[in-house]
Amino acid sequence: MSGTTDPAHGQLAIVPTAEALCGELHPHYGHYRFESSAPSTATGATGPVSLDYEQDIACRDQPQQAVETASAAVPPAPSTPPTDEDATLIGERTLAYLRAKDAADAGTVYAMLSREMASYASAEAWKETRSALNARLGPGGKAAIVRITWYDDPQNAPTHGRFAAADYRVDYPSEAFTCGYVVWLRQSDGGYLVVRDEEGQATPDVIAGLSPEQRLALRAQLQCRD
Repeated sequence: MSGTTDPAHGQLAIVPTAEALCGELHPHYGHYRFESSAPSTATGATGPVSLDYEQDIACRDQPQQAVETASAAVPPAPSTPPTDEDATLIGERTLAYLRAKDAADAGTVYAMLSREMASYASAEAWKETRSALNARLGPGGKAAIVRITWYDDPQNAPTHGRFAAADYRVDYPSEAFTCGYVVWLRQSDGGYLVVRDEEGQATPDVIAGLSPEQRLALRAQLQCRD
């Protein structure tokens, strides 16, 4: 795929092919592998942005049951605006989600995902991929929520409802970092589930030898909000 380095885009792109291959059966999504490349404004490198993505698919009689955490139909956004308590809840949930990612705790992460998000990969495949990334980032990551933005019944969203986007960053003693945002959607029980997770990463091997100015440029390229 061109124009993206996000494996989530690869996961979405293979769905029509998987459904066509399985015919009347149901595709089950397993282990996935990906390689991405992108030019770095920090180092002055040039080249296309691209993603090579592969995933194991099995065709079975029954639909894949990823997690049964989704509530009933998502309700429209409440008529009252979000409160400070709502913002505190989203902040705490996001930090708990990031801690679970940092620990490659698939059980905790998948309990926070919407059904669609959880269907992109099995918990086992996610844990394997995340563990490999965490090993490169190193231990001791410190997460911070930069800001929370609310969206009520946005016109271009796939569903109505109250969305909360939490921008974050995680800094590591190894000088590696990740940054991005997590989008939560309010459920009928008043709780929230993750419906989108965008993350940029800079591992020690990527930032080794970069000057402070180049590191700042890399953070900007990854759209980190500091």
